[in-house]
Amino acid sequence: MDEKDIRSDPRQQPAGGGDALAALKQLQSSLRARNVDLEQWALDVESERQATGLHRGAARRRN
Repeated sequence: MDEKDIRSDPRQQPAGGGDALAALKQLQSSLRARNVDLEQWALDVESERQATGLHRGAARRRN
């Protein structure tokens, strides 16, 4: 049996293999969406950190 035959032969697939593949694809999609959100969150946090740092620096200069 070559690789294509093994993949198409249901006896060579783990039980629920199709469901597992669908779940994996769903997980990958979800992680991709979260990565985008995490990147935006990181940018927001960095922006806030920089803004807060500027305000703290200005307050120190006034005192």
